[in-house]
Amino acid sequence: MNTTKILGEAVGIQRQDIVDQTEEQLADSLNGAAILGRFKRGRLDKPITIHQGNIRGQLGYEPNNPDYIAVQDCLDAGVPNVQVLRISGGALICQKLVNVDNYRQFIVRPDLTDAGQQEIDKVLDALIESGRYTINEHPYQLKNTYYVRTDEYIDISISRSESIGEFNEVEFCASVPFIFEAWYT
Repeated sequence: MNTTKILGEAVGIQRQDIVDQTEEQLADSLNGAAILGRFKRGRLDKPITIHQGNIRGQLGYEPNNPDYIAVQDCLDAGVPNVQVLRISGGALICQKLVNVDNYRQFIVRPDLTDAGQQEIDKVLDALIESGRYTINEHPYQLKNTYYVRTDEYIDISISRSESIGEFNEVEFCASVPFIFEAWYT
């Protein structure tokens, strides 16, 4: 027995498939996107507009980062720009101080040369937002601890307490370049 979709006026059973036309193709009308992600560079306080011309400069080139790939895929698909909110740095930069048993005060400074106060303030904000330090294998988020911010550096004072105990090394990590040193008082 032969089955055909349309038999015209011939005698027999006619079969016509149902075509679902209720879906819409959004790719043709997509003109913007928003992505949260971890990137080498970029603002931490508000979204930035990324397009084909500034993706590498604003976010830092990271071809193996899934978040970077998602932004690049949107742009390659024809989206003119993507709003990106960086939630943290890609790879953190870490520095460890050893033999610090006599020091309980540490300074974190932006690693900048010939920078104006506005740029220094941005880096200090990023250090506070992304900064973490580790003592005796216990991590502490800088923004959730006691610190003093000046126009040039961040002062971290670590008091002796039972929760911290004795320690001989401190590691500080952040998403932007910095100088970490023991404060000699």
